[in-house]
Amino acid sequence: MTLAGCGINGSGRPVIVTDAPRLGLHPETPDASPARPDDAHNNASDLVRLYLEAAAWANSGATDPRVVQAQQRVQDFLTDDAKKTWQAGAEIRVVQATVGAPVQAGATIRVPVLLRPVGRLTENGEVDVPTDTTAYSQDFMVVQTREGLRLTNPPPGMLLSTDGLQRLYEVHPIYFWDTSDTKLVPDLRYLPRSVEQAKRPNTIVRWLMPGGPSGWLRPIVQRVPAEFELADSVTTDGQKVVVNLSARAASQQDKLAHLVIQIRWSLRPLTLPVEVQVAGQRQMISGSSDYLSANPAVPPTGSTRTIWPVRSHHRPIHRTVGVGSLTAVRTGRRRRWATR
Repeated sequence: MTLAGCGINGSGRPVIVTDAPRLGLHPETPDASPARPDDAHNNASDLVRLYLEAAAWANSGATDPRVVQAQQRVQDFLTDDAKKTWQAGAEIRVVQATVGAPVQAGATIRVPVLLRPVGRLTENGEVDVPTDTTAYSQDFMVVQTREGLRLTNPPPGMLLSTDGLQRLYEVHPIYFWDTSDTKLVPDLRYLPRSVEQAKRPNTIVRWLMPGGPSGWLRPIVQRVPAEFELADSVTTDGQKVVVNLSARAASQQDKLAHLVIQIRWSLRPLTLPVEVQVAGQRQMISGSSDYLSANPAVPPTGSTRTIWPVRSHHRPIHRTVGVGSLTAVRTGRRRRWATR
């Protein structure tokens, strides 16, 4: 499945293909959960497709129980012998998978799959685009067991198809100030749908600090000042979001308003006000109430559009939701700004 909706060749402007939801509204989130082997209903090709979604949410951090749960889901698709030799590895590799028709060969069913590397899905929800995106073929061998169809030759590591990424993660841009300190720049991330609503602000703010911008975006945006470090988890009581910073933030009082604007944009579609504390003491911050105007993407009507960038030669990297008229677009090894 191609996640891109426009083609960008070596030159020219991106094509705007669709309107995004109005600011403050949020597309309905389906109740998605990773499938199990039985959901393939004894179809070998479907078993492989579902196997390539089983590693979802394993990028949640080494100590997160969802990592072990994802590894167990992957193993559920394997024969007992394959479980003994399979190595989970330490990362999720996202691939674009084209699953072919099954071929019966005695007691074994061969399922040919064309895999194209898309990138490494990090703990911060970023997809690191690899230098080599050459497609390669992988034959998955399937046999019938007492439990049903299972794989005998899983590739090493955890693979996640772009279909699984789209179904089990939510596209969520976060924002960083550009180097002129005047414009917010969106940075695409993938938020696991398993993250509870009440915990999402904490996850997203930690992507900002200490996480920082995606690698390819760093030359044109600013990191959050190092003095802004979280003293504890970001919380919400349904009326506001509370961000408690350590005492070091007191030396950067003049930048707190910018931080609030950056956080509020990154938390959208959640529109609650943000209360910043320093060492537990609430800060009175001016200049952050009209945060929408800080993003040049917002016209008077409040409508937004979506920009879909792809790599050169029409190879998709991943979907970028540009909540705005100023969106960084990566094509090949170059970066361009798409403006409207």
